[in-house]
Order: sequence, then structure tokens, then C-alpha cells
Amino acid sequence: MRTSYLAGLLLAAGVVLACGCTKLTYENWQRIEVGSESPEAVEARLGEPWRKVEQTWIYNDLDRGVTAMIKFADGKVVGKRWADVEHGLETVGEQPDEPGETEKIEIRTVE
Repeated sequence: MRTSYLAGLLLAAGVVLACGCTKLTYENWQRIEVGSESPEAVEARLGEPWRKVEQTWIYNDLDRGVTAMIKFADGKVVGKRWADVEHGLETVGEQPDEPGETEKIEIRTVE
């Protein structure tokens, strides 16, 4: 009895891990309020960003075709953008900076 219970728990945990559950969802992105959310609140809601460029955080899920961007100023969200096939392109607040639009350009040499 105890063995089958443990096996059931392990199976359920495997299903949760295999489902590719992610915090990066359109619904979580919608809940981010422009003008009041802190970087800590955004990270708690969407997870760690794929990349940070100046004051813009970029989230990417290539498997699902999702890109989200969050722009900060003075420790608060001032703009956000969502792009995917289902919802299209949606921007709220200030337009987030695209990589390469800022003054600082990072160049790496790959050997």
C-alpha cells in the first residue's frame, strides 16, 4: 500500500514537471500593472527574464513562440509588450526598448 502511494506521488510529480509549466503566460503578463509593479514583483509573477537590456527585461519561450518585454524606470514598470500567435502583439504604457536601440551596444567575439 505504501509503495503504491509513493509511486503515485512520484508519477504525479513527473507529470507536473513534464508539462512544461511556466510562469510566462499571457494571463500573468496581463496582471502586471504599469506604474506600480516593482522588478521583484515582476520576477515573482513571470520568473527570471531571459535577458536584461538596460531597463528592459526580455522573456522568450521559443517552443511556444512567446516574447514578452517589461520596461522599468525608477524601480517601477512603465511599459510592457506581449507577442505570440494567439494574442498577437500588445503593448501597454511606454514602448519597451528593443535590443540594440540603447546607447550601449555589447559586442562579443566568438573564437
